[in-house]
Amino acid sequence: MAAGIGLVGALARQPLIVSFIAVGLVAGPSALDVVRSDAQIDLLSELGIAVLLFLVGIKLDVKLIRSLGVVSATTGLGQVIFTA
Repeated sequence: MAAGIGLVGALARQPLIVSFIAVGLVAGPSALDVVRSDAQIDLLSELGIAVLLFLVGIKLDVKLIRSLGVVSATTGLGQVIFTA
């Protein structure tokens, strides 16, 4: 199901995440009811988040991280100090 909807999404030139969300909607209890139990839904949601983070990591530009590294580190450290 994911491969089929992913192919349709790729042909429509949509980001892969849109296809993943569509698969979740179609396979869930509100449409085809392929996934019924809470344990299955929890497992699939965790796998989906892992795949999403993997895809984001693949597309991350190292040069962008280097250019924003000092700003983000300073902001993060400032937030930790402010919160503490």
